[in-house]
Amino acid sequence: MARPWEYPRWRRVLMQVAMWVIFGGTLGLAQLVVRQRQLTPIVLEPRTRLGPLWVRLPQGWMPVSGQDPTAGEIQVADPEQPRDLTILVQRLPEGQKGGQEADQPGAGTQPIFFRGLNRQGVRLEWRQKLRTPDGTMTSEELMLALTDLPSGLEVEILLRQGGGKMGAAERLLLETVANEITWAGPLPPTKRLPSLPRGPVL
Repeated sequence: MARPWEYPRWRRVLMQVAMWVIFGGTLGLAQLVVRQRQLTPIVLEPRTRLGPLWVRLPQGWMPVSGQDPTAGEIQVADPEQPRDLTILVQRLPEGQKGGQEADQPGAGTQPIFFRGLNRQGVRLEWRQKLRTPDGTMTSEELMLALTDLPSGLEVEILLRQGGGKMGAAERLLLETVANEITWAGPLPPTKRLPSLPRGPVL
């Protein structure tokens, strides 16, 4: 077997060119995958009632059990990635200002428009460290969009992702969900059955 220094010059050059071609092709393929992910259209489920709002959730995401959407909170999990989405509508106590998550270290704020509600809001992104049950440290990235309504309600959309870094695809997902939130009006009162006439006890 020939040693590297025994190769002719043209062969060494050809091997280096082949290495750079493979390296460039790998980078190009990675960029193509990222680009394709960003261009993939966001498909949403039909609208569902969430308190006084209509919301549309990402298609195929599974609802987390033990929730009551009429109470104003719903959470769904992505079956393909370690991430979940929570939508919350709540009435803040008198004098309390929403968006306290903006105080998180490293949380940058950007404007976002809730088209279906015709309201301006803000989007925040930050990373936080977590300790798993076995004691090891991990981290997750969070992206939050929130806005307030004239009725005194606050709407929050929280996207959490473990491990991987969030990017343009996650911002598009958050924006798409925010745009599809619309006002549904107050919840209808619970119907009460008419009481039966009391008769003599036999």
